[in-house]
Amino acid sequence: MRIKTTLVFLLTLLAFSSCKTYQVMHYKNGAVDKLDAKKYKVYIHTAKNLYLVTKPAISPTGVTGDISQVKDQAEAEEIRNPSTPGLVKKHKHDLNIFTRTQIADSVSNVTVKKGDIYEYSLTISHSKVNWDKIGEVVGGIFGITVGLALVGALVYWFTLT
Repeated sequence: MRIKTTLVFLLTLLAFSSCKTYQVMHYKNGAVDKLDAKKYKVYIHTAKNLYLVTKPAISPTGVTGDISQVKDQAEAEEIRNPSTPGLVKKHKHDLNIFTRTQIADSVSNVTVKKGDIYEYSLTISHSKVNWDKIGEVVGGIFGITVGLALVGALVYWFTLT
């Protein structure tokens, strides 16, 4: 009986924790320097091309790193505009930095100044589970169970004397 209860509890917990949606958020301000580059796959978008930044470093002055151009147009369009929920989830660790500065194709290292960044985007995950409400329900059930056990113990104690 305990194994069944444990399995039902674990499956319910798994079902609640897997209800996540992802949304691409665009930010216009220059707060990109507050992000940790190690957590993201960094892309720099120019008017013409898309570049993957390897070994990115984000500082209050801007973004630096080694770059390589994304040559596959289908992949570049998928990164620029993930059109389905599956593609958004696939690119959930992408940091897209948009700049008006042109980058020459022969450049292998780039520095984009903070003032040249006009927008950046991240994929944010939203959980559909209201954990506060679940905690209140579990706490309430636990409280009722303890209360009933105490009442039962008092009734038992009074019947013995």
